[in-house]
Amino acid sequence: KLKREAIETKPEDIKNYARMFKDSLDKKFYGVLGSKELIEKSEREYEVVLKIL
Repeated sequence: KLKREAIETKPEDIKNYARMFKDSLDKKFYGVLGSKELIEKSEREYEVVLKIL
């Protein structure tokens, strides 16, 4: 089901979603804590989301 929805989604929508997701991670991890470990964790989570999309 997720794959079907992703295919129907326009590429620019996916980019916008990914950008919003990354912005929220930047604020959550970089802004609040700035811990190297958490920054690396956020980057891994971002990559996982891009693979799902």
